[in-house]
Amino acid sequence: MEIFCKNEAARQEAIDPRFAVSVAHLNGATLYELRARRNVDAQIVVGAEDRERFAQGLQELQNYGGAIQFENIVADIEGSPLFANSSGTMRKLELSTSRSEALLTLRLTSAIVGTTLIEFHGHASRGTRGMRFTGRTLGELATVSLSSDVGSRHAPLKLDINPNAWIGKPVLKLPYFDRLRELVRLIADEATASISIEVDGEEIFSGGGTLPGGPLIQLHRRFLGQIDILRRLDRFFVLHLVIPPSPKDVFEDIDSLEELLQLVCIAEAEDPQMTFTLVADKSAVFEELMEKIQVRRPVDLRLTHEMHLHLLGLDCGMYTVEVGCLETMVEVVGPAILKYGSPVQLSCRPADSNRWFARIAGKGPIRESSSLTDD
Repeated sequence: MEIFCKNEAARQEAIDPRFAVSVAHLNGATLYELRARRNVDAQIVVGAEDRERFAQGLQELQNYGGAIQFENIVADIEGSPLFANSSGTMRKLELSTSRSEALLTLRLTSAIVGTTLIEFHGHASRGTRGMRFTGRTLGELATVSLSSDVGSRHAPLKLDINPNAWIGKPVLKLPYFDRLRELVRLIADEATASISIEVDGEEIFSGGGTLPGGPLIQLHRRFLGQIDILRRLDRFFVLHLVIPPSPKDVFEDIDSLEELLQLVCIAEAEDPQMTFTLVADKSAVFEELMEKIQVRRPVDLRLTHEMHLHLLGLDCGMYTVEVGCLETMVEVVGPAILKYGSPVQLSCRPADSNRWFARIAGKGPIRESSSLTDD
């Protein structure tokens, strides 16, 4: 195949020496790349059904430069015998002007977070009306583009978030997760934006920016928030979860996952108070517990919860989680009358400098869904 590509390139250059030709085999097709060695007079004849969108795209290209793509366009390129096979419907036609490597620095300022700097590496171009920049950051997770007229000190930003690079990766090993989540959170919270664009160390644009908002950025925020929940649950249960191909799978069971997260991360709760219902019985443990409640003595409290985990469409099995505190102040939510066999609601809070803890007590079903002990 390599020999064929070299011979075919030489054959094409012999047909029209004005072009340097390279030939490659890609995805089962032969790809020809033509680069003019000097100016070549050529014209593109576009079919009637595509003339309007072609004219609009060409005008945009003339205004700001850069590159523009047309997909499935009916066109014929004239000006060289090498273009003889280019007539008809083209799957993709790209037109571009000269572009320079550029760096965009986005400064986001929030009253809560402070100032965050994010750099986008890409290309800048110029046209008759102004300049255009397109660049990426955080690998290829985020792409930003903007156009600015000559003399303008403000530019609206278009941001594209594409987490497809995470598909199939472990949720605990997602590149740039924290930084992408911070970027989306700042934009969703309408942080103030300022922009600087440099080419070869020279600033070609400096001014304010309008950040994209609306439902789409809020959807990205929810998506990343849900992944954060999955990451925290994965750390606790050691599930080795991976990002599924469909983003919809990430949004399954949102409410139940948030409740589960509150349980396993109870040590981080802003309000350490917890309430639960207990059925009074005649056991010595219950009698001693009620005695300590009456004299306001701390209790070594342990609660066990059995759960069947379903995450990302997967059956992760049965788990028993123990939640407890070595010294817990317990009060009866009342007024209430304690009767054996009747439920009583208890309010619990760690005593002094104590904190709640949560741990995996076992995997697989247990005989009782909850229990309480005190020492």
